[in-house]
Amino acid sequence: MKSARGHQHGGDIKPVVKLLYRHGVPQATIARDYGLSRQRVHQIIRGYDNRLSTGRAKRYLWAIELEKELFQRSGGVCERCNGRAGRLIHHRNCNEGDHRLKNLNYLCPTCHYKIHTAKRETTRLQEELEHQKELIKTWFDVPLAF
Repeated sequence: MKSARGHQHGGDIKPVVKLLYRHGVPQATIARDYGLSRQRVHQIIRGYDNRLSTGRAKRYLWAIELEKELFQRSGGVCERCNGRAGRLIHHRNCNEGDHRLKNLNYLCPTCHYKIHTAKRETTRLQEELEHQKELIKTWFDVPLAF
């Protein structure tokens, strides 16, 4: 394949872009000479890789490695139902910044939905229970032991 400037490049252009940048060639020049956007040149240099992304989210290389480890641990199936193909990473403690393997599950979309729906329902029921306790306190003016 030839770029707009006549450069011949096939397959993977990433090593060429990285090499040129390391040797001081400006990103704009690399983009122009190889028919790439400046944004794409920046992504190649910084190591972005969105092959496994969903939606508009970009994943970094460490996230891809982490997903590979989860895939190997689970055998590619949901770690909750063991039936369907796992495709989503779930944080057990709901902290999306905690990427330790022991905090992550590889889940199918159905199980991931069920987990988050159950958590919302549990939170709603806890709030309702607290509200009921407050009503009982105001009605009878007695401390509750439960």
